[in-house]
Amino acid sequence: VFIKMNKLAFLILGLFLLNFSSVFGADERMLTGDEYSKKITSLDWVFNEQEDNQRVKIKNTNASVVLVKDEAMIQGKKDVNQYTWWSFGQPAEKDDIAIIRGFGSKGYSFYLAYNDEGYISLDDWKKVDPDNLMNQLRETAKNNVEYYKSQNLDYAKNIDWIFKPTLNEELKTVSYSYKVIWSDNNVTMEAKNLTLGKKGYISSIFVTNFSENLNLENEASYAKDFANTIIFDEGYRHSDYKSGDKVAAMGIGGLVAGSLGVKALAKAGVFAKFLKFGWILLAPLLLFVGKFSGSGKTEKQNSRRKKKNK
Repeated sequence: VFIKMNKLAFLILGLFLLNFSSVFGADERMLTGDEYSKKITSLDWVFNEQEDNQRVKIKNTNASVVLVKDEAMIQGKKDVNQYTWWSFGQPAEKDDIAIIRGFGSKGYSFYLAYNDEGYISLDDWKKVDPDNLMNQLRETAKNNVEYYKSQNLDYAKNIDWIFKPTLNEELKTVSYSYKVIWSDNNVTMEAKNLTLGKKGYISSIFVTNFSENLNLENEASYAKDFANTIIFDEGYRHSDYKSGDKVAAMGIGGLVAGSLGVKALAKAGVFAKFLKFGWILLAPLLLFVGKFSGSGKTEKQNSRRKKKNK
């Protein structure tokens, strides 16, 4: 009887652990089609369905961000990690904190990450040389042409700035964007923002669905405006730094170079690879259906976002 009870106990324990894993562990698959759409809607999205901007706290960052109408956000390691598995077939990095989506045929995404390495000094901003950075990007692309040819992948033929790295002195944000012309003559845009705080910074990468009539300058401006909606709480802002606070190993010049530097340029589907130090985002842009459908980003959204943060 004792042996039978032990077997029963182990069976119950095994079933419990299996259930525990299915509830708390990630489903480590990349999904497509209807299954993707259905699974993605099961995540804990926060929707803004109001005309006015909605400011939402970003967990574990002492910061908040503005959502405009028809945008939604998920945050927290569990949901962000599950999203990246279902969308890209890879886990989220430890500093990936949130994903904001705009929906519809002109869908777009912002991928947010947080680094708490300390206060970023602005003393070396004058050392940021956009022309030199662009030359490095072009050299990287050139060095990887043969590899991507051997893999039957498109390679970057030309790269140009849309907006060179710029510093918003008031809000302590750095933004840049550039366009890439690929070997199949498709054109994509890559845009990134760095929002500085007292104890670290939040990086945001912008990804959008590309079409022939896409205005890259407008999209890049939208990505830049988004950065200015991310605001650290009082006491945690860049201007709240005081002597004795932790200082990051690199200043803003090194940070910009590191965030922009790529070891390899690649493209999958309709959008390009982005490098966040060790984190690489490489996947086709998948659009939602049903609840997530809509008109996409509009000029009205741009206006509300700009007005909110003047």
